[in-house]
Amino acid sequence: MKASIVFTIGAVALFLICAVGAFLASGIGTGGLPMSLWLAYGVGTILTITVGAGLFVLTFYSARSGYDDIDRPEDGPTG
Repeated sequence: MKASIVFTIGAVALFLICAVGAFLASGIGTGGLPMSLWLAYGVGTILTITVGAGLFVLTFYSARSGYDDIDRPEDGPTG
């Protein structure tokens, strides 16, 4: 679980570094869309990636802990 959090933080940091670099290199702020819209776009992207990564982690957690196992009557009592 700890490795996935570190990976998510690293991915977000890499995205932010690339986004700031692209912003500074291309002169996006010189016209067109206001800065608040770009900020909302970036925050939305980060939240989407974070939610996707969290759901992915929960899928593996659920599968490994046995929550997805099917109880069948023909298997008999366990324990």
